[in-house]
Amino acid sequence: MTGAIKDSPAYVFVQPAEPYADHSFSAGAGLTVATAGIQASFLVTTRDIFMNTRRDVVSAVGEESGWTVDVKRTVEMTQPAGYEKFGTVTGQTDGRLLSQYSATKAGEYTNYVKLQGQSLSGSPHDMVLHPNIPAGPSYVTREHPS
Repeated sequence: MTGAIKDSPAYVFVQPAEPYADHSFSAGAGLTVATAGIQASFLVTTRDIFMNTRRDVVSAVGEESGWTVDVKRTVEMTQPAGYEKFGTVTGQTDGRLLSQYSATKAGEYTNYVKLQGQSLSGSPHDMVLHPNIPAGPSYVTREHPS
């Protein structure tokens, strides 16, 4: 039998596989620098094991399960008090994830982005948390010519 297939061409959407940490990555200023007491953020692009970007399959509602953002003060990494978990990961409509966190003590930190305990490609990131010091106004005075 020869000829065209009835109702062709057919359009098929092949959904990406589950997220794979080794191929997913994060980007944004909040990975490496932040200010104490002010929420910082960065974006995570998720990919599957076949390197497909998981666009249109990430939930845009609520926190994403399995994703964690952990921030540790570098000088206290071996002490339990130095380990704090303050991050949230929320799906966005473009398929990426928005990660937000905050910390209150200035210093050097290590920022870990993980999927079900496994670090993303490029994670962890060294981060500097700057003190939140309000700056007063500065004035330049000049003598008025008489």
